[in-house]
Parts: sequence; C-alpha cells; structure tokens
Amino acid sequence: EFALWGGKARLFQDDGHESTIFLGEDVTALVPVGEKMELYIGDSRDIVVTQRKMRDTRINIRRNNDRSPKVVLYDTDEIINAKIENFKDSPAELTMIQHIPGQWDMKKCNMKYKKKDANTLEFEIKLPARTPDGPATKELTMNYNRRNIRPGVNVRPMPTRVQPIRR
Repeated sequence: EFALWGGKARLFQDDGHESTIFLGEDVTALVPVGEKMELYIGDSRDIVVTQRKMRDTRINIRRNNDRSPKVVLYDTDEIINAKIENFKDSPAELTMIQHIPGQWDMKKCNMKYKKKDANTLEFEIKLPARTPDGPATKELTMNYNRRNIRPGVNVRPMPTRVQPIRR
C-alpha cells in the first residue's frame, strides 16, 4: 500500500469505440494510506438551464423635484426567460431556485412557484426524457417589477440554482 502524492488527477472513460473520453480533472493534496479521496470533475450536462434577461427597463423614475436631473428612485420592468433542457434518457424532476432582490411584484409567470421568503422563488419542474429528435425542453418566463431602486446601489439578482429532487 502506498500514500497518494498530491497533484493533478485526470479521469477518462472508455467510449465504446476503442478510444477514451476525458471526463475531467481535479487537484488533490497528499492522501495517506487508508484515507479516502474525493475528486470534483465538473458539473453534469444532463440538465442544462439557459437563462436570459429579455427586458430591464426603468419605469416610474422619481427625482427630487421637476427641474432636478438627479434620479433618486426608480422601478424596473423585467422579463426573465429560462430554457430548461433534459438530455438524459430518463425523466427528471428538479427544483429551480430564483432570487429577486428587494421589493418586487410578479406581473406574469407561466409556471407555478412557491415563495420561500421575500426574495426567493422555488419552481418544481418535471421534465420528460429526451426523444430521438433532441432534448426535452420547458421554458419559464417571468415578468416582474422591482420597486424603489436607488441609483448607484448595485443590487443584481443572484444566479439561478437548479437541484435534482432525490426521492
């Protein structure tokens, strides 16, 4: 038995055509004899979420007075579109978590969601298995207004998280 020296570990898989596929790599520390080692080789691409902001318009702009050019508060009208694709041969259930910072009102949303707290939405999404024509796809579209935003205060939405439902 030997200790494993630290360094780069690369993982390959047989592709079934007398060649190999590179799965990923990770850097490890020294692993003593009898200890376990975990390698992070990257994210799975079985389920892909592509999110785009389709509109981000300032509305209801407020100034100190009518003659002042300085904006003190404004609202936004935003549209977010997310395309969820399942490349797996089996159906998938997942939870998509969307964060909307600050005060906001949902104008329109094409999927049901649970409001976990003031800034967090959870979408439970069921995707069928892919077909011979390509991946199974669902689209989420949200139109909401964010309220009372101050210029110069950078409050950007947090990235969307997707996690599989384990039963």
